[in-house]
Amino acid sequence: MTPPSLLLPTPASLADMPAPDPAARVDSLPAPESTLQRPSVERFESIAAGDAVLLRLITRPVIAPECALLLVDHGDEIDVLDPLPSSMTGGALGFACERRTLEAQPAFWLQSGRLSLALPGPAPRALE
Repeated sequence: MTPPSLLLPTPASLADMPAPDPAARVDSLPAPESTLQRPSVERFESIAAGDAVLLRLITRPVIAPECALLLVDHGDEIDVLDPLPSSMTGGALGFACERRTLEAQPAFWLQSGRLSLALPGPAPRALE
């Protein structure tokens, strides 16, 4: 049982709760798009192995994997690829997909926060 000194009073309804202070939340709001640094693509490549493909994207500034999505636009449908959980060498983002995802030359978009960046098609790279 919780000691009485640790119990917090709970309001009977939402009307009894104090209104949030908008000024206290200013720092937690996302920055306006005009103040965000737009990433540039240094290299976008595909590395095929069997039926799988690794898409490797290098941007400057480096984008954290938890902030990125890769959209593969086929025209009538869009595949959304989550990045691998940790950055690759040089801060590159890695995305794994099936080889058929790249058939018919789809369009690629990097989504990071509120920014969207059109990408060129990935350059094929052979396994070394």
